[in-house]
Amino acid sequence: MPSRPARTLLSLAVLLALSACNGDDDPVVEPPATTAPTSSSTASSVVVTVPTTVEGAAVEPYVEALAGSFQLPGISEDTARCMSEAVVGVVGPQLVDLGVNPEAFALATTLPELGLVVDEDAEAELTESLDACDLGAFLASSVAAEIPIDPRLSDLDCIHADVNDDPTVASVLAASLAGDTAGPEALQGARIDALVSCEPLVLALAVAAFEEGGDPSNEELESCFADGISALTPDELATFLSSDITGGTLAAELTDGCAGLLGG
Repeated sequence: MPSRPARTLLSLAVLLALSACNGDDDPVVEPPATTAPTSSSTASSVVVTVPTTVEGAAVEPYVEALAGSFQLPGISEDTARCMSEAVVGVVGPQLVDLGVNPEAFALATTLPELGLVVDEDAEAELTESLDACDLGAFLASSVAAEIPIDPRLSDLDCIHADVNDDPTVASVLAASLAGDTAGPEALQGARIDALVSCEPLVLALAVAAFEEGGDPSNEELESCFADGISALTPDELATFLSSDITGGTLAAELTDGCAGLLGG
């Protein structure tokens, strides 16, 4: 099974693919001169509101550019806009003052690389706003973007549920955006933890890695793999997947335990 292309994280380091890689030079998008109405996104009972006018200049082009890059399979338009509004909500005036190109903003790895300052208060505000969004869908989509199989969206439900009950994910994302050097590693850890929480997805990953070696799997072997995965602790699974998120190292370990089924 061919590997999926590597994906670059829009402003959140190594997680989400960018849709703007079309080979053109970054176009300049001029903010509208007129005052636009306020826009808002709702997640659960929390409403994140971003004024579309900051000191007379609209920030809506920044919201739209960033939201566009967040929209991947499994991420709704509302979730993408919620996350985008959360980010623009803390740096909107700076974006306007510095004249940052909206497309350049959407392509950035961190906010400081654009000359934007995110202090502790702003990071705390960003964390709170991101936590109001459907981060379960975000992290599930980011996991799917990195593993070499195409899981059904229903296979990612366990990630979705677990993450939405865990406020630390919003904190990790905010830290990554703010340029915290530990952010990408923490974000990768959150992704691995999310993957570990979905044993059916881990099994599919291990089976696919086994078949990459040229040997077909069968129900008996898959059952043996499933038993092997269940016997591992979450920390042990995380160790295998951290060293090789494609599942190859885990598949090798499981294959050793199921050698009697391989007939050879």
